[in-house]
Amino acid sequence: MGKVIVFAGKPSHFARQFALKQATKGDKVILGSIDANEIKDIETEIKQVGGEALALPTNFADPESVKNLSNTAVSTFGRIDIWVNNIDWVPQSRFSDADNLVQAWDRIIDFNIKGVLHSISACQPVFHESGQGLFINLGSIDSLYVNANVSLVYQATKEAVRVISEGFQKEEESNGKSVKVMSFYPGAIKAENQVKISNQPNEYLSHSMVQDVEDFYINVLQNIIQKG
Repeated sequence: MGKVIVFAGKPSHFARQFALKQATKGDKVILGSIDANEIKDIETEIKQVGGEALALPTNFADPESVKNLSNTAVSTFGRIDIWVNNIDWVPQSRFSDADNLVQAWDRIIDFNIKGVLHSISACQPVFHESGQGLFINLGSIDSLYVNANVSLVYQATKEAVRVISEGFQKEEESNGKSVKVMSFYPGAIKAENQVKISNQPNEYLSHSMVQDVEDFYINVLQNIIQKG
């Protein structure tokens, strides 16, 4: 019997490929995002290949919206086995631009930190009731070292996700629960033909190299799910 997977957040090319691959394995995929049209397109693609999917517009800055995602997943498919968090708001901002970017920083925190907390709040009771569950946070390599060329507020939110993930796992263990929490820290993935990889003018990854990186990350995530 396939797993019931909630994929929460950005409907990127990575998300699309992951959802399609899981659906072809027999998993049921629930997609939650503020990008309603894009997740609806992914739902349609999955159904066209015979898979089961549900797209539900979700605002991860709103706890009630996230609870609705969880409740709808359970009412539709009976349970949630895995919750994958890919909540990721990435504006380019610098501290020197503070006068113009305070609202943007608030939005980063609302989505990248509060969105993760709202997801935990929504799925933890479901996991506890069933006695099992796997919660996966897709963090960022930018949380592991400070890079002044990337939004420092964004990096701070991803460091918060790392701490939340580790704390959530320890809390579950100390309470004797069987819920597993895992984190995954990929680098940037883009669907364009070329991806900038440094400050140098001619340093790019080709589309084929980007595809290789994306496939690698999807395989890592699939292995986490299989072993989880």
